[in-house]
Amino acid sequence: MSTVLERATPYNKWIPSHADFVQRVVEKLSVDDNKDRVSVVQYSRDPAVNFYLNTYTTKGEILDTVRGLKHKGGNPSTLEQLLQYLRDMSLQPLLEAGA
Repeated sequence: MSTVLERATPYNKWIPSHADFVQRVVEKLSVDDNKDRVSVVQYSRDPAVNFYLNTYTTKGEILDTVRGLKHKGGNPSTLEQLLQYLRDMSLQPLLEAGA
């Protein structure tokens, strides 16, 4: 699962809604190398991967990282740019590893 967090959201609204949503979803997953994997990408005009699908192998690691996410701010980008970035960057480590 790749989670996309919009960086153009005002800071005071971002932390409670986006990070809490990701935490609630992750808590329901079966995180393992051979099961569910999670990545988080913040996007605006300059998207950034917070972590890749193969960065963490335990639910605890993912939840700790999500709790510590900082809003990076930015301007909205287009959906097309976002999808291209996800394909190119977020999934790349898995493609290189042959997963």
